[in-house]
Amino acid sequence: METLGLLSSVFDVVLGLALLWLAWRALAGPDLFRSIVLFIAFGLLMALAWVRLDASDVALAEAAIGAGLTGALLLAALARLGANQDTARQKVPVSRPAGGRDKPALWTGGLLILLLATLATGLGYALWSFPAQAPGLGGEVLANLDASGVDNPVTAVLLNFRGYDTLLEMGVLLLALFGVWSLGGVARRRESPPGIVLDMLPRLLLPVMFLVAGYLLWAGARASGGAFQAGSVLG
Repeated sequence: METLGLLSSVFDVVLGLALLWLAWRALAGPDLFRSIVLFIAFGLLMALAWVRLDASDVALAEAAIGAGLTGALLLAALARLGANQDTARQKVPVSRPAGGRDKPALWTGGLLILLLATLATGLGYALWSFPAQAPGLGGEVLANLDASGVDNPVTAVLLNFRGYDTLLEMGVLLLALFGVWSLGGVARRRESPPGIVLDMLPRLLLPVMFLVAGYLLWAGARASGGAFQAGSVLG
């Protein structure tokens, strides 16, 4: 048992370091396509981290939305940016000061760093001011579980207490989709056939994903998860 505990701790440390490295490379990388791929890998490892925290419902949402749907939106945006790249190159470059740095850009970066530092300080103070033992709302959830329409308290919270939160998340994704569409169309290219592997994989995986989404929707009434994760997988 001690060996398993040690291996589990080592795995968690490696997972945390891998998440930090992927986040840094995704933000600092000059190649946009590589940064998007690293972002998708970060989302998948983050889903694994949620599994390690026994939050399987959050892990499903992270894998479906954080890695899958958001990664697809970023790739679509990159394709549309590539289509407009020739037009952008024809524009006259902006003149910069003799020092080689743009002062408005420096001011913007400094204000952004100050805002992030203020936000991190406020969150840290809020966490530090929490009491050592808080009663929480678990009792209220269990007392009103019959009125929620489901048997699992986690699903009851997602469907009732977090209804507006889920609606806001859907609105953010819709705005992101509109932002991708605003970048213009994708240039037409002569594409080669996808090949037998890429042609067969969607045909084999699509029915499986429908079954997984249906199972999550059915099992969500008695286990963690529910319609939110089922809709994410189906989308």
